[in-house]
Amino acid sequence: MVLIRFRRFDLVLLALAGLGLASPLRAAAFDFNDASWEGSRELLTLARARLGINRVSLVATLDFAAMKPGDGILIMHPTVTLNFDLLSEFMRTGGRIAILDDFGSSGPFLERFGIRRTNPPLRPVQPLRSNANLAWAIPTRPPTGGQSPSAHSMVSGLDRLLTNHPTTFSNPGLTPILEIRAVDGSSYPLAISGVIEQRGRLFVMGDPSAVINLMLRYPENRQFAERLIDYLLEDDTWGARGGKLYLVANEFSQTAASGEVSSPQHLARRLWENCRTFARWHIPQLTAWVLGLLVAAGVGRMAWRHLGVKVNAYRPRFVIPTPLVAQPGEAGRAAVLAAPSTPRMLTFLELMSGATAYLTAHLGLVEGTGMANVFDCALENRLLSHTQRDELQKLVTRVANIRATLSSGGQTRVRAKELRRAHRLILDITKGIDHRQWL
Repeated sequence: MVLIRFRRFDLVLLALAGLGLASPLRAAAFDFNDASWEGSRELLTLARARLGINRVSLVATLDFAAMKPGDGILIMHPTVTLNFDLLSEFMRTGGRIAILDDFGSSGPFLERFGIRRTNPPLRPVQPLRSNANLAWAIPTRPPTGGQSPSAHSMVSGLDRLLTNHPTTFSNPGLTPILEIRAVDGSSYPLAISGVIEQRGRLFVMGDPSAVINLMLRYPENRQFAERLIDYLLEDDTWGARGGKLYLVANEFSQTAASGEVSSPQHLARRLWENCRTFARWHIPQLTAWVLGLLVAAGVGRMAWRHLGVKVNAYRPRFVIPTPLVAQPGEAGRAAVLAAPSTPRMLTFLELMSGATAYLTAHLGLVEGTGMANVFDCALENRLLSHTQRDELQKLVTRVANIRATLSSGGQTRVRAKELRRAHRLILDITKGIDHRQWL
């Protein structure tokens, strides 16, 4: 039989194991809390520096019921299905959304606006170090009749942007903002934008890697990130905005919780979302290493002290000794009466019955003589003193009351002090009788 015991300290160590060892493994690319080269910690820091900490919200759930038309949303590489109804309604009221995605799950949502992904050029005009996957994108300057071409206000003054394994788009209705030029003269839109219901804005770019920590070391990419942050919250033609910027990446939830009914299904869904948020909680690497070492030491301690294997060899039943309480005769009877679970009432009756049997045998009386008669006979034969006879008479009355209670189905409580006094009295009587026999 394997014996496993856990103490509170061991449970704490197991909890630390879940936090310290599992959490770092769940950190994904583009995570805003990830300070590695493929994380987006620098982008989060940049947004807080430009807007202030109170105007930047890093969330795991987009609650559209709590958002205002002046707010903006930046979605990095979504791995969940984007809710078209909630996002489009947010833009209809004036909100702005930027989706930076190359191979994530935003495809069905973008197709609702006629946006389709295409492959970038195999031979771009300006690759970095002759690597076609690191092509430079430039602002799109659409020609205007009789005027010099001008770039979109969002990329005005931006010379170029370094991409990293991007995807491009095709859409005849929205405005291209950034493009990658091919050596054959064709252009591939990298970023496009459009106005939704004359109020909201949608910005889509096929390269979230352009703003990860590694890529923001390039001045052009950092300048673009600053322009993107400003664009999502800047004032519009219909009025001032000045809202908050919500940041989400990879897996997140979308809801309008404030307007929903608190049904059991909704509560269960929110609980599941909170659990997933906790599972994605990221601990700094140094802290994770320290917790991992503590957990390893604790698990070793637990295994050493609390895990063991106890093997009992099989023995035939005829060689197993019979427990004393199961044995017949006086030994078994004494073991039963001495057991802690035996009521003191039974021990008291047995004690008085034994004393009566002892005196009956010593006086040569007929077996079955009443207890009171036996004690009277003992007094006449000077085996008892008058004081002992009076004490025994009280015990006889007590025995009669107990038997009457038992016959009626009840129980009487005998205190330990009362049992000890009766036992002491009977021992004194028997010792006195035995002493006279030797005289």
